[in-house]
Amino acid sequence: MITSRSQDITGFLLVIVFVLLLLIVAGDGLFVPVGYYLAVSLVAFAVALLFRPRPGFLVGVALALSVIFIVYLWVALTADHVEGLLILGQVFSLPGALLGLLLAAWKIRRRVGSSSIAALLIAAGGVLLGFLINQILVCNTLMYCGVFSLRFLL
Repeated sequence: MITSRSQDITGFLLVIVFVLLLLIVAGDGLFVPVGYYLAVSLVAFAVALLFRPRPGFLVGVALALSVIFIVYLWVALTADHVEGLLILGQVFSLPGALLGLLLAAWKIRRRVGSSSIAALLIAAGGVLLGFLINQILVCNTLMYCGVFSLRFLL
């Protein structure tokens, strides 16, 4: 259980460093610099801190970003060839993740007495849901994102 802000910040950094090390070891099939992943994480960290979230919230944000990064990495590394505008689909879906983060931060601030597990789940759920909704919209209306487009399934 995460009981303090310093534990939350430490947990956030550990999760992000793990993902960065995974990218360095496995290689990045999307061919973007590691600084991109670090910048996205630091922006999410700064935005989350503006709301002075409950302990656990930052770890939830880091876990959600890690899921996003690792899924894209897995798709890029296992594909025969990376088709479509895969990385642009991720970049253009990040505003949805940011909106999900903002809504989750607003929701968790209004809940009195919520635990760190609740903060973690609300943060991760908000970021992932916002990203997913934006991903569906972007990759099915504006551009083709390979396996993330519904046209791929048809």
